[in-house]
Amino acid sequence: FYPCQVTFLLLVVVVEALDNGVGRLPPLGYNTWNDLGCRSMSEENIKAAAEALVQKGLRDKGYRYINLDDCWQDPHGRDPETGRLRANPKNFPSGMPA
Repeated sequence: FYPCQVTFLLLVVVVEALDNGVGRLPPLGYNTWNDLGCRSMSEENIKAAAEALVQKGLRDKGYRYINLDDCWQDPHGRDPETGRLRANPKNFPSGMPA
């Protein structure tokens, strides 16, 4: 075998091994930082962005994520009982599950 033939055979094997559908699209979604930043981070605006993804047909194209980048957490700190981060009750009155 010549080196180029061996390289070609290795590439064929790798491509065949990775032909499982994973990674055909990058993770598609919306990131709040580029749009809302900290000044407009609220439950109302996040729900509006999610609804816009659906209305514009982006969900059907593979958009599945809404990333709340920053400024969603309670400025007074973590839940004292669990130590977990919690949502800012002023900006997210219904909590994060909503």
